[in-house]
Amino acid sequence: MGDVVDLINARTSVTGVSASLNGAQDGILLTRAGGGLIVVDEVNGGRTASQLGVYTGSGGSVSPLTGSDINPVVTKDTLLSDLYGGAGIGTSGISIANATADSTFSATLGPSVFGLTSTVETLLNAVNGSGTYAYAAINDEGTGIDIFSRLSGGRLTISEASATGTTATDLGLLSTLARAKLSELNGGVGVDSVDGFDLKIRRKDGGEIFIDVDNATTVQDVVNAIDSDPFLTAIINVAGGIEVTDTSSGAGNFRVENYNGSYAAANLGIEGVVTNAPGSLTISGAALTYVGVQPEGLFTALVALRNALMSNDPQGIGSAQKVLDSAQEKVLGARSKVGALVAGLEMTANRLEYENTELQKMMSDVKDIDFAEAATRLQLQQTILEAGMAVAARILQTSLLNYL
Repeated sequence: MGDVVDLINARTSVTGVSASLNGAQDGILLTRAGGGLIVVDEVNGGRTASQLGVYTGSGGSVSPLTGSDINPVVTKDTLLSDLYGGAGIGTSGISIANATADSTFSATLGPSVFGLTSTVETLLNAVNGSGTYAYAAINDEGTGIDIFSRLSGGRLTISEASATGTTATDLGLLSTLARAKLSELNGGVGVDSVDGFDLKIRRKDGGEIFIDVDNATTVQDVVNAIDSDPFLTAIINVAGGIEVTDTSSGAGNFRVENYNGSYAAANLGIEGVVTNAPGSLTISGAALTYVGVQPEGLFTALVALRNALMSNDPQGIGSAQKVLDSAQEKVLGARSKVGALVAGLEMTANRLEYENTELQKMMSDVKDIDFAEAATRLQLQQTILEAGMAVAARILQTSLLNYL
């Protein structure tokens, strides 16, 4: 897009039209000095103007002309400096850490990885070769980069390489509490949940709100669920905890508590009660700790179970059991798929074996034939054919005169 803008601006003295990226950074903005019409038409049967989202036809369009979203996708050849509509990303770098209970693998990707000539492939290769058991790839939509952990039991976090850097933030990879999964909280134990609602919030006006954490994946999802109530405000405060404010009017106390046998409110650090007082009431939750992205799988679940057993952590054991159950379901699902594939292969093998047998039989009939017998059979077939032709000839010669 930047090259197209430069080409248009190189002809401004002739066309009177200048180009830039639109406000959303997803298309082209054309402006004519002094206003007036801007005409962008196709030539030689092409579709370039349409594909760039600025086609007007012969009738033109009044300046400024805002091009439509052309949905540029990220490829391995995309320059990092071309991201964000050509504004690029911070070049200070990112730090990657992948830690288990016994070892930590870390690396810092510095400014050299994010230079003006660096491409997305440069970044992918740097992450994949960092020795942190992290794997980076362009996401399926082509809109960004995903980084996964390949270390069973490991916890992957990504931070800025410098205190003032913005690289990880610009890439959407910065590990933050808001983006942390609930399963990453409390040292990887996660947030307890049961079937149905897990925590209850009672406003001072007597209204009750029930939250099912099974419907939430991240901490921000929980915050949004609480904040959806018109009389409650939920945020993640600077201390790293969830802060819930009751703005309703009433004589009751403001209370957040566990519900239905779950410990979700306690695990989220917001269990508590505030005595009624004039104005809004606030519960400031305890600071939450999260340990980073963890690969999902059987071995990760086994590592979590081992750690919980060694530390005599009943809740951790229960959490690991849930992960094991999920992993078992995935294994059973994979076995079912493999079984179906094997059954299909066996059917194909049986069909090929049958066809091979038939082919061998046909080849045997040709190669191993008794020539004397074949000659006799041929003569017999020829006699039968001649007899049939003779009968047919006599029938064709029959007319009504034969019956008079």
